[in-house]
Amino acid sequence: MQNPDVVIIGAGGAGCATGYYLASAGKKVMIVEKEAIASHASGFAFGGLQPLAGAGIPGPTLPLAIASHTLHKSLAPMLEEETGIDTHFRIHPRMNLAFDEQTRDSLLASLEWQKDYPEFNLQWISAEEVQSYEPRLSKEIIGAMLLEGTSSIESYRYVLSLAQAVEKKGGEIKQGNVVGIRKTGSRAHAVRLENSEIPCDHVVIAAGPWSAGCSQWVNWPIPVNPLKGQILRLSLPSGPLKYSINSGHGYVGTKPDGLTWLGTTEEPVGFNDNPTPEARDHLISFLLEMLPDLDDAQIIHHTACLRPMSEDGLPIIGQVPGLDNVYVATGAGRKGILLSTGMGKAISELILKKESSLASPELSLNRFNNN
Repeated sequence: MQNPDVVIIGAGGAGCATGYYLASAGKKVMIVEKEAIASHASGFAFGGLQPLAGAGIPGPTLPLAIASHTLHKSLAPMLEEETGIDTHFRIHPRMNLAFDEQTRDSLLASLEWQKDYPEFNLQWISAEEVQSYEPRLSKEIIGAMLLEGTSSIESYRYVLSLAQAVEKKGGEIKQGNVVGIRKTGSRAHAVRLENSEIPCDHVVIAAGPWSAGCSQWVNWPIPVNPLKGQILRLSLPSGPLKYSINSGHGYVGTKPDGLTWLGTTEEPVGFNDNPTPEARDHLISFLLEMLPDLDDAQIIHHTACLRPMSEDGLPIIGQVPGLDNVYVATGAGRKGILLSTGMGKAISELILKKESSLASPELSLNRFNNN
């Protein structure tokens, strides 16, 4: 490739989605990745696309989450047509369980604002109805919120399809270790690798939990830290779950391939991504609290990954203060796969049109004062 228009640092969900939208608009895109496509959180995430819950919801993340979910619905068939990769996108119902009155009251309170989004159907169901939907659930559950209209996707297939679509549109995925950005005044001119550099017109930092290491290159803090999450993939002899089931910060749900995913932990332990027996035991205990009859579940795979969690828990999207052509898309935490479409669309619009309704000032890098 001749000098690209845009160099994107990081080939996870946010980086590849940004590359996809820019390449679709005719820009020459190069995505630089130190390891492999979706080799970290974007390749190991459960892929639940739930825009009505999470950090900043309700709040500044909600409009981006709703828009991102809409983008996923339109993007999935396009990616399959362009690349031949089935991302296993599907509309998939879920239940949020209540074991006590406090949780029930919280879920019912959230129902009041969630009803403002008619594309989702929400209803409170009684303990008896919970059992009719899934008889294996605990008899200790006093009710649940049934949510229809949300979806799920196979994260690795999704990111891989984005990357392949970028290449089909003339972009390039390059393996390399970025060590800096060459700039003069308020403009970046090139991305520096260990033994070379890539001249370009725009730079996008989408390096996940490693984004903080780019702060010195742009003279502005990018306060993102790794948040470790561990997941078990299980075989259930009694059969798959028809619903994704949530309780507190955890979940369990069966994928199209028949394996049931059980997650997840939230561990601020730096860049240690090794699976641990303590997390395994914790997750199994959590599963048996919800579904006590699944004590015959067989562990097929145990994974751990590092999510990029910003200092305030909200995603970071937008232009770097003081630099005209450097942008950041990171910090989405546990919502990374969902928000990747909206983050990618927002950054592409900022580069192409200098503005985007998806790039809320409340989510910009400006909120982290450099003084």
